[in-house]
Amino acid sequence: MNRYRVGAVGLTSEIRFETLAPADEAGLVLFTLEQRSALPDRLLEALFSLPHREGEVRPFLTVSRGDEGYLLALDNVGRFLVAPGKIAFCLDEHASALGLEQALVDQVLPRALHLAGKPSLHASAAWLEGFGAIAFTGDSGAGKSTLCAAFARRGRLVSDDSLSLEVTREGIFALPGYPSLRLWPDAAKAFAPTPSALHRATPRNPKLRMPASLVTGPVPLRAILVLERHDDPTPRLEPLHGQAAFVALQKQVHRLAPDDPTALAAEFNLLSNVVGRGCVMRLCYRPQLEAIEELTDLVLKHLTR
Repeated sequence: MNRYRVGAVGLTSEIRFETLAPADEAGLVLFTLEQRSALPDRLLEALFSLPHREGEVRPFLTVSRGDEGYLLALDNVGRFLVAPGKIAFCLDEHASALGLEQALVDQVLPRALHLAGKPSLHASAAWLEGFGAIAFTGDSGAGKSTLCAAFARRGRLVSDDSLSLEVTREGIFALPGYPSLRLWPDAAKAFAPTPSALHRATPRNPKLRMPASLVTGPVPLRAILVLERHDDPTPRLEPLHGQAAFVALQKQVHRLAPDDPTALAAEFNLLSNVVGRGCVMRLCYRPQLEAIEELTDLVLKHLTR
């Protein structure tokens, strides 16, 4: 049996299976990871499901709960049983290593961390010298990774798709994830030096994984932009305050335990601190790769006011 490490600075930069390490290592949240030959398709209490973005009838993620913990069933990957401090999994017959990696890093671990009182956002973030970290959140297809790639080209990547935040006396810090972004082929062609050398990031769609220079530690959070697509060619950037900001961020939490008091208290504390800092904004825009640099300039100009 191996132990999967999730660092205090967010998700590790790669999937690492290591021999058992001392339980008192500082700064690490440790999950015991066990592969099983079988797990049920679902447990007694159905909680929620998420659809494929492509509109397939069957969901790509179904979550249920039972006496053993929470069961996450991922289409064409397998089942993952999550309980405090441990994750058991059973892979589908044709599951790939790529599918397992993406499922763990983008779906299972963020939700396991929520159960452990360490909530994260469905968001991507980049760091720029003199600005700090700028995060992008919103529904699937809003353009989080594409905008993040544009900003990371001017600085460094913090994370893609899952963003961990830490509240300290000095402020709120964004924690690094893994050193790559998942981009649609047209965006990868625009940002990657050699797009033809990129590989598929997930079996579910044609997104490509583009390597990116990662920050080396926690970086101060400057702003979170909630992305909304609209048809007006003129982008609109406006502050979000109070309940509106809280609700917008609450929708983007990687949540596993919808009624666990410890998890929900940690979630409320994090979001209240973020909203209280006044760093949440809504960006309404029409995604256009040919206008991405102008949009980047607009956001940076707004943040310098």
